[in-house]
Amino acid sequence: MKKFALLGAIALFAIPGIAAAQASLLWSGDTSNSPTFNRASGLTSLSGVGTAVRYQTQGFTVTASGAYTFEALYTGGQDGYIHLYQNSFDPSNALTNLIALDDDYAGPFTVLAGSGTGLDASQSAGVNLSTGVSYIAVVTGFENTDFGTYNAGIGGGPGDVVADVVPEPATMTVLGLAALAAARRRKQK
Repeated sequence: MKKFALLGAIALFAIPGIAAAQASLLWSGDTSNSPTFNRASGLTSLSGVGTAVRYQTQGFTVTASGAYTFEALYTGGQDGYIHLYQNSFDPSNALTNLIALDDDYAGPFTVLAGSGTGLDASQSAGVNLSTGVSYIAVVTGFENTDFGTYNAGIGGGPGDVVADVVPEPATMTVLGLAALAAARRRKQK
């Protein structure tokens, strides 16, 4: 069955006039036990009501420069907020490297399925992103009491959106032990 799906995908590339869809980055999370920060309320100002909001981050890059869309939907009805940073994100300085943010969105989603209904949804559309640059998407709440489960996505641009993959702690431990063993073997030679 997988072979037929692969052949179907290859056939789409081979048919003139049919372009392949670009890959979006989709993820889900839960901010309930996440760290907090004083979120921005604009590109140059911090929030007075979101002074200790819980947040989660997702790093990514794009394979082609152009305009992309970032969307999030809190699935428990919380009031959501999204931020997009370029190069790095420092929760103790939420305005540094901030390039886009959004509070409420009502309407059909571009990247996520369905529609946003207002307070629980956010969308930043037409955000210009460049290849060779790291970006950090931040999903958070409007007020300090707005946290919980969410779905988020970035896409709709001219290229693929590629997640930064950070090894889980167990993998990092194994890799660290392997590096130490290799260093010892080199030292013994």
